[in-house]
Amino acid sequence: MEPAPRLRPARGGPGDRLPGADEPMRAMILAEPYRTVTFTEGGVEFDLPAGQAVLRAMMVNAVRGNRIAQWRFTQIVQEAERQQKVAQEALYNVFERPAFGTKATVSREDDLIYDDRTREMVVRGGEG
Repeated sequence: MEPAPRLRPARGGPGDRLPGADEPMRAMILAEPYRTVTFTEGGVEFDLPAGQAVLRAMMVNAVRGNRIAQWRFTQIVQEAERQQKVAQEALYNVFERPAFGTKATVSREDDLIYDDRTREMVVRGGEG
């Protein structure tokens, strides 16, 4: 039996590819969370992206007392909230921040809220 050919290590040069770093596989991996799946809840059928269905199942298990699901769900929500805050502050810096040379203070009077269901960005005023 002939020995397997030796792979040349990737050195970061043009054309270097790590074994398994194939673009079609990456595209398949990234497509799966958005594939629609059907499930039944309370006798009603729903169609959701697979990623959302998994998150929903995790939330249901967390509510039922599964400590691992509670911990992981909390971590996911906190990270999403952190990223949303960063995005909101970036928008503030681009559209609302006072001109250079003046002291900038972050205004919390208005919040930008993204509604996943309607896919709309809403500005909620500070009046409550």
